[in-house]
Amino acid sequence: VRVGRDVLMEARYVGSKGTKLVSKRNLNQPSPAPGPVDGRRPIPGFGDILFVESGGSSSYHALQFRAQKRFSQDLAFLVAYSYSKSMDNASSFLETDGYNNTPQDSSNLAAEWGMSNFDLRHRLSSSLIYDLPQPVDSVLFQNWQLSSILVIQTGRPFTPRLEVDNSNTGNLGGVFGYDRPNLVGNPKLDDPAPDQFFDPAAFQIAESFSFGNAGRNILSGPGFASLDVALSREFELTEDHTLQVRAETFNTLNRANFQLPDGFIGRPTFGRVLAASPAREIQLALRLSF
Repeated sequence: VRVGRDVLMEARYVGSKGTKLVSKRNLNQPSPAPGPVDGRRPIPGFGDILFVESGGSSSYHALQFRAQKRFSQDLAFLVAYSYSKSMDNASSFLETDGYNNTPQDSSNLAAEWGMSNFDLRHRLSSSLIYDLPQPVDSVLFQNWQLSSILVIQTGRPFTPRLEVDNSNTGNLGGVFGYDRPNLVGNPKLDDPAPDQFFDPAAFQIAESFSFGNAGRNILSGPGFASLDVALSREFELTEDHTLQVRAETFNTLNRANFQLPDGFIGRPTFGRVLAASPAREIQLALRLSF
């Protein structure tokens, strides 16, 4: 839909379904029970067997809104918002950020269906370019341009996990998965804070030699918001040479964007945020083009 002469607005629904996606599981994982793990494996004489198959599936639904103004009257902007939900049983293969997507119980893949690791329920992004007016009749104040990028989004999901093989099935983390705890209450807090982002009392370690009933990616981390701003001007040195002067700020409002809290039950820091994204950064730059 065109609004006025230069602004275009659109709204759309986007959906997708994935089948036969690459996934992995431990083909030689025993059932929970006491006694040596190797003596209970389905395939005797072998240890863990990483089995790669086309067994993953996914589902994505989103409402997307967008407004764009082409450059005119010294201004251009683009604003996009999405309200979405992404679910799967294996978000990716061999991730490197600690979410290895190996099932807790390789014989019960249905228990792995949950929010995608990259699910962002709400996301707003915008960019702007504005040629500043000339306040005085001076060469110094001519041709300055202001630009910005704004990103606001809700937190991404994560999974409560154990660092010990409570089920006695070989789940010691790394390639071959983690045990999960039991969910015994509501982990959501009315006023989450870095020192307690969710309620640790909502989780308990399951009885020995059993899998926990907590689902995959049932917790959501802190949201993110950042505004980047740049002020720049180009000077024409010769017909083929230009010099750009640029001042930039990242996370201009110096917002504390917290990382995911500690999700390992049993640690004294379980439920606490231990790190954050960088604070405000300012940089000055010169760029010579020829």
